[in-house]
Amino acid sequence: MREHDGFEVLGRTLDDAAGEAFDKGARMLGLGYPGGAALERLARGGDPGAFVFPGSRGERARGGRGVQRQAFADGLDFSFAGLKTALLYRLRELSEQETSDDASDLAASYQAAIVDSLLDRAERALERTGLDRLAVGGGVAANGVLRERLAELDVTLHVPARVLCTDNAAMIASAARYGERLTAGLPSVRRSDQRAARAAAGARLQPARARHRSGRGAAARLLRAHPSDRARWRGAVRLSDRRGGSA
Repeated sequence: MREHDGFEVLGRTLDDAAGEAFDKGARMLGLGYPGGAALERLARGGDPGAFVFPGSRGERARGGRGVQRQAFADGLDFSFAGLKTALLYRLRELSEQETSDDASDLAASYQAAIVDSLLDRAERALERTGLDRLAVGGGVAANGVLRERLAELDVTLHVPARVLCTDNAAMIASAARYGERLTAGLPSVRRSDQRAARAAAGARLQPARARHRSGRGAAARLLRAHPSDRARWRGAVRLSDRRGGSA
């Protein structure tokens, strides 16, 4: 990314996004939503090296599948489908009691595999482009372990506050602020035309508003004049509200 309104794609996910991997992993572990935050909380008391999952440094160190698929291993694309499947199979191998006892270790190891994959690709991209700055966004950027690992990189790092990482409205508004305005094929609407349209709409609504007010006023006057008919005229006021006119 060299400007606010444009970027070059160096790598992308081949299947699932990192955020989806967090959410689905959390679901398999019986955690709540949002899954990323719940899994991170569970992982705090676990050992990230207790289990070796695809994409983790532990897998690469022992020559796992990522190394065997050399073209993918040397690229900048991501893949998290195999990680999710590996967690599913591991949970099937464990008894219910073992899963409960190892829940923190499972969460920490699963989280480490996602973070390791992201860091590995980020470092490789920086090396290949020769850039010394890195901007990180999206919901996964709220992950504490990822933020800590990113801070260790010898680059100028731009990471939004956690509260903004999961705010899609803020991201869309920022993109709209810097993006090129779309004009081709769209009708041109002047401010004077917009004011005229609002005035016309207000004029169409005015008679109904007047009838509504007059109906309530008439019912209220009769209510004051005939206190004994209070219940009947209360019904008239409610009927007037529904019809938008006098009862």
